Amino acid sequence: MTCTVEECNTGTECYDTSPGDYDPQYCLDCDGGDCHHEGDGDMALNPDLGCSGEDNLMVAVLMGIMGGSFACILPCCGLCYRSQRKWAEDFLSAPADKVSRTQAGLQRKWIETSSGESKSTSYMFEIQFFAQRRSGETYKVCGKVTVMEETYNKQEQGAQIEVAYRVGNEGDFILVEDVSKRSRSSPKMFHCLLCAFGAFMVVGLLVGVASFPLSGCFLGLIPFILVIVGGALAGRFLCFPLARKISQSSFYVTVTPCSPGERPVAASIGVAAAAGP
Repeated sequence: MTCTVEECNTGTECYDTSPGDYDPQYCLDCDGGDCHHEGDGDMALNPDLGCSGEDNLMVAVLMGIMGGSFACILPCCGLCYRSQRKWAEDFLSAPADKVSRTQAGLQRKWIETSSGESKSTSYMFEIQFFAQRRSGETYKVCGKVTVMEETYNKQEQGAQIEVAYRVGNEGDFILVEDVSKRSRSSPKMFHCLLCAFGAFMVVGLLVGVASFPLSGCFLGLIPFILVIVGGALAGRFLCFPLARKISQSSFYVTVTPCSPGERPVAASIGVAAAAGP
């Protein structure tokens, strides 16, 4: 059916979507029924119009953003996990002049359980150790850290635990044994999450790619690709460093200079060894 300008303006079987003056290609044939809607918010997709159709462009962009949001979950989480493992390996293998080791006392331990539909359990340690800088200054470090269940069950209050910390930035520390086990293990939960995120990625790819044939507008592929790339970059360079910054905040870690009476006899073997005789 070819719609005339009169039918587009007054008829019930044609709908004029022209952005300006009447153009036959913007006159849609609705195959019967009232399609000349006035301000009811319904979208009229016509892939033949491509990106020139206002509704086509809106739908393509929305589908691109939605598909990208689903598809970016897997690369974001996967690269974040890889970044965490690489950081742990570098921390444990760093030279003594960069990272020093000492013994920390376990002050207390407890279990935190989150409320809500999906409950999660966190095993917490509060530790205290003394760190010595190259200048000879000694600092007392008190910190709260999350540990594996195996580490939690193994250590009792008052135990001595080996820690590694960055010289000059004592708030950035790890429990050596716990982090070593984490870097070598591959939890079953992580594999399950990979499967779930993989399913999300497949759905996202289907939605994002389908934005073009459904709307006829290729511009929806731009936000689709940008969201996926942005999610991957965030997982690689942002997520884990941000989590580390939060774990080193004053809420979890305090670093204070030691008074003469607090200073231990040997605060850190690593710094002394790095300094030499």
